[in-house]
Amino acid sequence: MKLMAFLLIVIVANEEVNTSNMYFKNVNRCRYFADRLEDNEAKVTAYCKPVMVSPNTTFRD
Repeated sequence: MKLMAFLLIVIVANEEVNTSNMYFKNVNRCRYFADRLEDNEAKVTAYCKPVMVSPNTTFRD
């Protein structure tokens, strides 16, 4: 059985940063970190991508 989770995606200067282990159960918690990381001057974009994960995945919230 798979669970719905949210993967934090971070892009710096048009290159995606490896965030393959940044899973959150709660979209609001994921958005909190995405909002804190975003910076227009430094060209940092962050968002939360819904994904299906196994139940034994490590979550950050």
